[in-house]
Amino acid sequence: MINALNHLEYPFILNEVTASFRVKGGPMLNLLRAPSGVYIVSTSIEVDGLLNKHSVMLSTIEEPGKLHGKIIDNSRLCPVYLEGRDKEDKGSAYEAWRKVFEQNTMLTGWSSLRIYVDTVYKLDKMRSYQEVARPLDSPPSMSKYLLNWLKETGPP
Repeated sequence: MINALNHLEYPFILNEVTASFRVKGGPMLNLLRAPSGVYIVSTSIEVDGLLNKHSVMLSTIEEPGKLHGKIIDNSRLCPVYLEGRDKEDKGSAYEAWRKVFEQNTMLTGWSSLRIYVDTVYKLDKMRSYQEVARPLDSPPSMSKYLLNWLKETGPP
């Protein structure tokens, strides 16, 4: 995904932060309690024994009238706006995550649905050209773009 952001010349990077959420309480609860930010969450969804991979975006940024963030599926489904009670315990957190996937009409008629968090990436603003030099296969135009961007914005 970082290569896609580079190709689009967006001044953002994705930092893999999975380990910071695999602590007491579990990743689903800890993600909902995460510091203000945008996270791309790769999941495994098991529906009646069949495993599927799926990614969603979690925003823990407060919005007017929506103080606890939202989870957005990458399809045309409605965002699931989080509530304070979703952050209380593992069970409440799981139910909030489950709401995202239960909207999917392709999942109708199932008898068992399990959700597993695989990998978590945090979307961060690039601070320097060196930061973007890490990804493999960066488009050649990226270095020119970054140098111009740094000249315009100045040091952080």
